[in-house]
Amino acid sequence: MELFDLNIHFPVTDPTWIFFLVLIIILFAPMILGRLRIPHIIGMILAGVVVGKYGFNILERDSSFELFGKVGLYYIMFLAGLEMDMDDFKKNRTKGLIFGMFTFLIPMGLGIWSSMSMLDYGFLTSVLLASMYASHTLIAYPIISIVSSCSEEEDCSMNARPMMQCYLYKIDGETERVVNDTLDSLTITAFGTDSIILNNQKRVHGLSLPLRYTADSTVLVFHYSKDVKIKKDTIVIRQKNTPYFLSMDCGYQMKQSITGRSYSRHLLDSIYIQTAEVSIYGTENLKLFYRN
Repeated sequence: MELFDLNIHFPVTDPTWIFFLVLIIILFAPMILGRLRIPHIIGMILAGVVVGKYGFNILERDSSFELFGKVGLYYIMFLAGLEMDMDDFKKNRTKGLIFGMFTFLIPMGLGIWSSMSMLDYGFLTSVLLASMYASHTLIAYPIISIVSSCSEEEDCSMNARPMMQCYLYKIDGETERVVNDTLDSLTITAFGTDSIILNNQKRVHGLSLPLRYTADSTVLVFHYSKDVKIKKDTIVIRQKNTPYFLSMDCGYQMKQSITGRSYSRHLLDSIYIQTAEVSIYGTENLKLFYRN
């Protein structure tokens, strides 16, 4: 079969045309199937079926596809390394090792048992076959995770944005112990702007505050009352912003770490940095001590 007199026959065997068609599929298949809410990995599998010998027979697997396979494998490994958060890995290394052991040992054991009992293979053959099962168990994980993630919309900006967690305290005059404090009313604004971060909140003990992405400091103004006679406090938080790659859907996000602070002392007495790293997990960052 000829196409536009370009001497192209199906299935295509010219490496140049194969490379061109594969690039076109890689570019447009995820875009088209993404509109249909089909995960990219599933979309690429369906595209392969459509252009393969059991579909329209446009492409046929040959030696050139071994090169594409290696490039794709290296790309997946590169993405895995790019998305790896070493800080989280250090915190969860025990869980990660246990998970890795189970995802290898369980399919390995099931593979050996099924090969010996159901297929009547020898032990060494069963071990070899089970090793194939065990080494490919995690391939299904990204597919399952993408399918599950597509069932609901993900708000990347809010779910991945770190928030500075602050709690209010005071020193008990009788026991000289640190006790929880509560403000009757609090409004927080961003200095120099009309942005209201907290609007006349009542009975305040804990605060969840954003830090600026575009500057290395954040200036917050604490208004304790609408009465102008009651002075307000200004808090300056100095932070380090470090961009990192979150995911293909959410792109780059920002890690933030508190490097210093300064503040006025009208009602506020002192600020203690409990945890410098600002996260999405609700970890306490600042202790705000107020006067009795």
